[in-house]
Amino acid sequence: MRTLIDPESPALKKATLWDKLMRIHWPLYLLALSAALIGVACIYSATWTSDRPEMRMAFQRQAMWVSIGAATSLVISLIDYKKLLHFAWGYLVIGFALLVVTLAIGQEIHGAKSWINLGPMSLQPAEFTKICFILFLSWYLGLRGKDVKTFQTFFVSCAVMGAFMLLILKQPDLGSAAVFAPICFLMMFVAGVSKRWLIVGLMTGVVGFVMAFLFVLKEYQKLRLITFLNPGHDLAGAGYHLNQSKIAIGSGGLLGKGYMEGTQNMLGFLPRDVSFSDFIFSVIGEEFGFLGSGALVIGYALLLLTGLSIASRAKDTEGMLLCAGVVGMIFAHVFENIGMTIGVTPITGIPLPFISYGGTFILACFIGIGLMQSVHVHRGRLS
Repeated sequence: MRTLIDPESPALKKATLWDKLMRIHWPLYLLALSAALIGVACIYSATWTSDRPEMRMAFQRQAMWVSIGAATSLVISLIDYKKLLHFAWGYLVIGFALLVVTLAIGQEIHGAKSWINLGPMSLQPAEFTKICFILFLSWYLGLRGKDVKTFQTFFVSCAVMGAFMLLILKQPDLGSAAVFAPICFLMMFVAGVSKRWLIVGLMTGVVGFVMAFLFVLKEYQKLRLITFLNPGHDLAGAGYHLNQSKIAIGSGGLLGKGYMEGTQNMLGFLPRDVSFSDFIFSVIGEEFGFLGSGALVIGYALLLLTGLSIASRAKDTEGMLLCAGVVGMIFAHVFENIGMTIGVTPITGIPLPFISYGGTFILACFIGIGLMQSVHVHRGRLS
């Protein structure tokens, strides 16, 4: 008969590397890796007709980052997340430092100063700061204990979130900044912060959004929001990407046109500079149809539900919050990215987890999977 050993028992602390590998949630790992490999294939399909050599090689760079991310995820899985949380304040400092450096020396691409050029590659620090924020907030909310319901807990959590968002909005990167809100509020909800303060926070967020629209957002970002409210506005300008995305997805029908056979993409109606990144779901919809797109959404649902399952069985509050933060991050990206390609959310230039092109983002996603795996591996053991 198997019995559950206490997480703090010597048996767990003496577990070998092999023991930990055997406790990894392999279905979750393989689900993320499969999505990333599908992403590499879709990036190749989206770029193979480009007349720019660097775009035709994008799938190779993505494959390299997938390899790095998959290996990093495994390494993090084997490290006790409690040890990682000992450096919570360090993650906060690193996160803010990365954003300040980006504003100071960052490379501007598509109107946003969001990348740091490192010679043969570029990094987008905002993606790493999401992980830094999740680590810090998991530690802080766990530390508060019975005081988690107080206004002080709510205020500090929102203040840190707001500071990250303001620095990212300065780049400006509306999509990455917006992701911090669902991460923060989901983690506060799971931690037990008073619902009264959460409602106040949501109302304050609405007012903040209006103020940002009036005084912070760039003109092209305002046009994206106007286009969302009025889809027929400026179809040849601000509404062009959305219109072509809808045509591509709709033309895929039930079964799609086939891999590398998407005419909207091949002929360049779906702009090639975004089809392999922010609008990769449009390529999937056209080539694999409703069934292929639906299968991808189901895959994401399984991944998120697995994360919530691990959270529910975590040995402590910090582990539960870590999983909740990663689930919140992935869900926000999936919801916003797919939503913007079909016109149910504003276009914010946010990538699709594990699928869209982007080395920094794919690495951040795999780090998130590694953190959830660490919670699963170190929750206890069966003997």
